[in-house]
Amino acid sequence: MPEMTRIEEDLGYVRAAVARMDRSRSPAAIYFLWAAIVVAGFSLVDLAPRAVGLYWLVAGPGGFVLSLWLGWRASRRAGEMDRAEGLRHMLHWFGLLAAGVLAVVPVAAGQASWYGFATTMVLLTALAYWLAGVHGDRAMLAVGALLGAGYAVIVLLPGPVWTITGLLIGAAMAAAGWSAGRRRAPEAG
Repeated sequence: MPEMTRIEEDLGYVRAAVARMDRSRSPAAIYFLWAAIVVAGFSLVDLAPRAVGLYWLVAGPGGFVLSLWLGWRASRRAGEMDRAEGLRHMLHWFGLLAAGVLAVVPVAAGQASWYGFATTMVLLTALAYWLAGVHGDRAMLAVGALLGAGYAVIVLLPGPVWTITGLLIGAAMAAAGWSAGRRRAPEAG
């Protein structure tokens, strides 16, 4: 019986170690990638509005695919390959991408403007980040909240609010990336 007690203790230790793992944190590179994409894309609204649509047509899906690859690579390097978790992350963010495609429909039908589409995408993105924070990576809560506030600012205030909002959101994403990098650094060494 003492051996059975030891096995139970060992299993308890392993279970506690797994529970403590910070598997919900996204790799730092994903935060930095999206910080750059957001700052550039939001600034284009104020600086070069005609380029915005083409930019997001390439940067949105391209960033999505690159994020998938970065997440897969980080999980593989950490030895934390969990297909079910990876699929949940992919479906979550694919949902935002699909919502963006669907949000174009009212514009194509003449029922909404491109500006209305852009602000709707900020609101949808705020919700996607908020929910990602609720269900996993807590750093995304701040980004989601800031995107929500940015949505209100963009809709209500005149001036170069897209650039300012993009810089604030980019800074929040970079801070989350820096934090994620610091947390993962001891594991990589």
